[in-house]
Amino acid sequence: FITGCQSGAVYSLTYLSRELCARGPVFTTEAIVGIALIAMGTLLRLVCYRTLGRFFTLNLMIRQGHRLITSGPYAYIRHPAYTALFFIYLGTGLIALGPGSLAMESGWLLETFTGRIYLSLWIILRVLSIINLIGRTIYEDSFLKDQFGNEWVVWSQRTPYRLFPGIF
Repeated sequence: FITGCQSGAVYSLTYLSRELCARGPVFTTEAIVGIALIAMGTLLRLVCYRTLGRFFTLNLMIRQGHRLITSGPYAYIRHPAYTALFFIYLGTGLIALGPGSLAMESGWLLETFTGRIYLSLWIILRVLSIINLIGRTIYEDSFLKDQFGNEWVVWSQRTPYRLFPGIF
């Protein structure tokens, strides 16, 4: 229904998409880093699921015969699946909103009101997601400590970081 409109943002997006299609994909350093972060995060989450096995749940709960898992990535940090999500969030941001992305190259992201609103909302949602992940690690640690007692205390002393070795 926009046929015939060859001015402003519509023309810019049409021209840009034609240009991008003509030259093929161009991978910026940021896009390559973003792809690597997503791949690393995805792989780490899969390893976490595999390590937890039948004890993995989306809702925090203890299953019949549950034991504290302290091997695999859980030997280095206490909540590696959340660390993986952090990597995935960062990678998608670099790909979707970084230099070389359609949103940046078209000027839509920073030069239009809707683009700036979208960017602001995206940043707010990601920050809230990260705050939620941090809060959930605190809650899960408390829950696991209540469930496993001294076994959890020994593991938490051996594995003092929740998300990032040497940082948090």
